[in-house]
Amino acid sequence: MKKEQKEKVVIPKRENDQVLTRALHRRLSNNIARVLYHTPVTPNMASWIGFIFCMIAAVMFAFGDYKWLVIGALVLELGNIFDMVDGDLARAKNMLSKYGHLLDSTLDAVFDFVIIIALTYSVWRVRPELHVWVIGMFSMYFLAEFFVMSRFFILPYDLPHGEFKKSFGKLGKSKIYNLLFYARQHHMNLIAVFAILNQFYILLWCWAIIGNIYWITYTIWQHKAMIKAFKKHEKEKEK
Repeated sequence: MKKEQKEKVVIPKRENDQVLTRALHRRLSNNIARVLYHTPVTPNMASWIGFIFCMIAAVMFAFGDYKWLVIGALVLELGNIFDMVDGDLARAKNMLSKYGHLLDSTLDAVFDFVIIIALTYSVWRVRPELHVWVIGMFSMYFLAEFFVMSRFFILPYDLPHGEFKKSFGKLGKSKIYNLLFYARQHHMNLIAVFAILNQFYILLWCWAIIGNIYWITYTIWQHKAMIKAFKKHEKEKEK
């Protein structure tokens, strides 16, 4: 009987997953969501579980030695997976809501700020120099502008991504978009990889320089894509 119930759990696919996410993380999150489907666990509970795992990882990164960096990387990936479980569970249970989306985005934003402080402090413990905090500040600026602004103040959030994917799709290169767009999945995976490599210092430099160049370019492109999309929408309304 239980086996028959599990087979009935259908989780709608998410189209804008990144390549690595679709190949690994989404499979794991789907399986966890299927297990949780027949339990009282709600999507919002899954969001909090993922957030707690991520915050534990941040503490390990800030205060731990190399052993704890590796363990923290694994805990972070677990939190990353649960960050997908909430959406999978919501789609499976038909419990999608504005509050759930806002809660997920808010918890993600809080963690984005905390992880920068944690990584900066981790580097500063080894290199007690002022420039480390300056790099951390620029990294914080990158995450604030790119993730928070794109999540809360640029509407509709998915529209420009869809337009960009269509332009690549015409060339038969839609997979390139999945590799180029710096999604949250890439962000979390990068932190885990650099934790294992014990190179948070290099990661902070990448965010501070490359990250800020990236978000400025992305914002300019997104603005143009939205104007184009809105003009197209207005023409369709006139017809």
